[in-house]
Amino acid sequence: MVIYVVGNSTFYNVLVPVEQIYAEMLSQLGFSNVECVPLRKRNSKKELIEFDVRARWR
Repeated sequence: MVIYVVGNSTFYNVLVPVEQIYAEMLSQLGFSNVECVPLRKRNSKKELIEFDVRARWR
């Protein structure tokens, strides 16, 4: 199992869903059971959240 802790970001008021990007990369690399689990809200802006991106190698 792999677990990445990532946080989404905003640039020029555009939300970048980093957790979804990592989930898609892991899926394309052949990992299964890919899921994004929210951990906590970040202190800087209310829409920013840290996630566990989890996956299993076949």
